[in-house]
Amino acid sequence: MAYTKALHEIVDEVRKSKNVKIKADILRNNESTALIDLLQLTYNPTIQWLLPEGNPPYEAAEGVDEEGNGTDLEGALIGQMRKMKYFISVDGNVLENIQPAKREVVFITLLETIAPKDAKLVLEMKRRSIKGISPNVVTTAFPQVQVK
Repeated sequence: MAYTKALHEIVDEVRKSKNVKIKADILRNNESTALIDLLQLTYNPTIQWLLPEGNPPYEAAEGVDEEGNGTDLEGALIGQMRKMKYFISVDGNVLENIQPAKREVVFITLLETIAPKDAKLVLEMKRRSIKGISPNVVTTAFPQVQVK
């Protein structure tokens, strides 16, 4: 079975390069539905996050080493990407109509059940900016992704 890189591993690899073309190549070489969704959720202006500004209080997942790698949690974010619909609206349309307090609890639970590095990546997504991946890099790699 082929090893699937965790989303934070792909992003870390991109961050090591300073060249837009190389960054875009790394993204393209790791193309997956989860990666495209990650970029859409970060940069697509038609998507709004329905969560309060800032980072919520959450406890980083246990069972990880100093680098934030959790053997059981690696790649957990890929499986959790389907839950992102609870936290966003698209073109002003709320996809899953749940109470704001419940939405926040579900979000915190998600952050607590994925590798800490992936949780930090989700918080960057929510802030609409992933360090080391500019909108230009995204459109170079995936022209189909709408960016602001």
